[in-house]
Order: sequence, then C-alpha cells, then structure tokens
Amino acid sequence: MLATPKDIAALEGTKVVFTCKVSGKPTPSITWLRDNVPIINSDHVKISHKEGDRTADSEMSMPKVVVDQECLKYKVQASNIAGNVAEKFSLAGKIRNTLI
Repeated sequence: MLATPKDIAALEGTKVVFTCKVSGKPTPSITWLRDNVPIINSDHVKISHKEGDRTADSEMSMPKVVVDQECLKYKVQASNIAGNVAEKFSLAGKIRNTLI
C-alpha cells in the first residue's frame, strides 16, 4: 500500500474522508470493510475508485458522522492474484456540546 487511511476523531455531523492508494501487477482491487463486512454506497457512506496502470486510488467518505452508527473499527483491503494486504483504522466520534 502506497498510502493508507489514518485513525480519525471527528465531531458528530462533520464530514470525514479516508483514502487508500495501492500498486501491483495486475492492478489490485480495493475493498472497504466494517466489522469484516464489505461496505456499499449508501446515504451515510460513499465509496469511489480510480484505477490507473498498476495503481488504484480509493476513497471512503461519510458526509455527516453519526456517533452511534459509524464510530467503529474499519479495514481496507487490496487484492490481486498475487495475494492481499489489509490495513485497519478507526473512526472515533465526539458529540458536540450544546447549550440549552
């Protein structure tokens, strides 16, 4: 992996973006996982991929962090016929202080 996602602590309601860049021959595919289950695009999470010659870039973004739903351990995995590599990372959410 050329670039791996880093742990992030974010305020609830803010946008977070994780990025990954890999290289290999053939070009590896990238999979984002939460609790070892592949993540699919939804209203809460957007996954994008861009492949080049022997490289792949991928991004997982969350438009608005929801503390109870998204604050977990994650993993990004790159795979091709030569094997696979994975990197773990986490998202820690913080609730905004409010005045009543």
